[in-house]
Amino acid sequence: MTSNGTFLVEGGAIVGAVKNLRFTQSFVEALAPGAVKAVGDDARFAAAEFGSGLVHCPTLHLASWNFTGGARG
Repeated sequence: MTSNGTFLVEGGAIVGAVKNLRFTQSFVEALAPGAVKAVGDDARFAAAEFGSGLVHCPTLHLASWNFTGGARG
């Protein structure tokens, strides 16, 4: 599920906010060879399962991501 603070990006610019969404996408499939169209140069620390600051990740442009519906939160 996405968390508060998810934005709609068009043409490389934030154009608005989106409501929290539920997804059932496999991370393995989303990051498979050929599925990552671009990798940004803006890596930052992110929250992780075992505490914040454990994941250092750049922005990714993925070929696809499957959302299955809305979510409350």
